[in-house]
Amino acid sequence: GYTRYHVPKFLFDQTAEGEEERRKQHARRQRRDPSLGDFRPMPKTVLFLDELNLAHEDMQGATHQAIEERKIGAEEFTLHDNVRVVAAGNEAKAGFHARPLSLAMLTRLAPHVDVAPSLDEWVQWARGAAVHPTIVAYLQQHPEVIDTQRDVGAAALKNARGIATRRTWAKASAILKSVRDDEALELALEGAVGRGPASELLQ
Repeated sequence: GYTRYHVPKFLFDQTAEGEEERRKQHARRQRRDPSLGDFRPMPKTVLFLDELNLAHEDMQGATHQAIEERKIGAEEFTLHDNVRVVAAGNEAKAGFHARPLSLAMLTRLAPHVDVAPSLDEWVQWARGAAVHPTIVAYLQQHPEVIDTQRDVGAAALKNARGIATRRTWAKASAILKSVRDDEALELALEGAVGRGPASELLQ
């Protein structure tokens, strides 16, 4: 059977029952205030299950019902027709503590798409997020080090002080902005993106 849980309000709001409850509340308010306007149906929405393969097997099991039958919780509320379920997770082989998804889950989640932002997309995000311009310029010149985790074995990842990824480059930006001592800066950057990229960045 499925792991049972009671549905929190934010999730209840994504169900057909939730919309019906809102419709009734709107009708009651509209009788008191005719100028309230028409009821607005639920817009198209994505229920995003992030890092699904980091979840315990019991929690993964709880999502089976939502994905396959579009039912959620012990009450078995029905997801609204405007809700689409999308899941994301890291590759188990990339050195993360990910749990392989069961065959049943994999077939329920089809189709599967590998997604990774391009360098240009990351640069666009980085400029909008005020990532240090030195890092942006460095990665434009050395795109091969924007993400090195796929090139490092699982054992090395486990023992590494720092690995260059899009996430850790953003952390390196905060380090560049806040650390003033040269020795401390180098050590901190090594701890974020690894010795090689940190040394090149500071040259």
